[in-house]
Amino acid sequence: MRWRFPHPSEDAPRHLALGRIEAWWSEFSAAAPRLEAFFRRRDAWDLAGWMRRHLGGIDERIMWEFGPGTLGDDGHRLVLTPEGEHRLRPLVEAVLARAPALPGWEFHAHRLAESLPTALQAVAERTSIDFSGWTARAALSDEGLVDIAFAPPAPVAASAAASAAALVLVETLVGEELTDVWVGAVEIEDRGGGSPLARLAAEVLALVETRRALVPDRPYWQRAADASWALLRLAPKVSAGVDFPGQQDMLVAKTVDFALWRAQHGGRPFHSRRFSRSGEIMCTLKIDGAEGLPADGLADKAAIEDAIAASLGPRELGVQVGGGTGLRYSYVDLALTDVVSAMEALRPVLRAGRLPKRTWLQFFDAELADEWLPLWDDAPPPPR
Repeated sequence: MRWRFPHPSEDAPRHLALGRIEAWWSEFSAAAPRLEAFFRRRDAWDLAGWMRRHLGGIDERIMWEFGPGTLGDDGHRLVLTPEGEHRLRPLVEAVLARAPALPGWEFHAHRLAESLPTALQAVAERTSIDFSGWTARAALSDEGLVDIAFAPPAPVAASAAASAAALVLVETLVGEELTDVWVGAVEIEDRGGGSPLARLAAEVLALVETRRALVPDRPYWQRAADASWALLRLAPKVSAGVDFPGQQDMLVAKTVDFALWRAQHGGRPFHSRRFSRSGEIMCTLKIDGAEGLPADGLADKAAIEDAIAASLGPRELGVQVGGGTGLRYSYVDLALTDVVSAMEALRPVLRAGRLPKRTWLQFFDAELADEWLPLWDDAPPPPR
């Protein structure tokens, strides 16, 4: 179900979901006095079971965390987060947008950064691993992400549990949102030489600012015209007779920014803000070419790209930054400053050009993996 770019075809299930969201907040408001008593140790309560029963009615994958408020000594905060299920972020936003105004309560969509003592205690409670006395090294990778390596004060056997706990520590020290967007590999190594953990948050923030400063302050529609295009030849590993989610069938690609293209097709979750300081969203127009293009419409991909440029450019709504041709689909990668207005500009032109019903605007951002906009109102969903 789409939340950021809703479609009338999903009104019925969305209405049901909104009913569950309203029911959750009604239960939460009624339980606020008991929560206050529970936090002050004046009431025994299976809070985890209560949250699972009521918040889980919206989606069981939404995680939660209570903590002290940031605006006063007596306040409380509730964090709702999908953690690694980035595609749930639009749903979490919809839930938090309907939060009631309750005295002493604040609500957040990401876990907040904490002090080192608080972070160490929280990680020990969540993972049973004590990072006291450990050191850490942080460095920018070739992909523009901050890689972090932790080292224990004495040799320990590397384990998946320790690596997962280290990621929790990073997230708790610098905040979940910054971790999601800017942190790359988090590893455990057996050699020391790093800095004390008390310095880690400041070092990570400094590296993020260093990388962010390298992102041009002009949007792509201002800089793409002067950029050099790179051409890529690919060898897709696909099975015969199946449809192709994403851009899995790509044979030939082009891009004005190879670092951007590599990040879009890499193994890490993609975030547009790592490549644009202008609020642009990176997306692709995916066009089904199984039956070819009609003779009385836009005749080929070059004509489609020209029509897109003519529709977006004069209104400064975006620009083409890449694209390609696959075994079945053609792709026009775009950096858009306003997604809704861009589609409103593109639809009449591309519909007049007789593009197929199976044409969609899809997104590279991890949190928009379930979002898409159709060219035609009666288009089927894209392959998933």
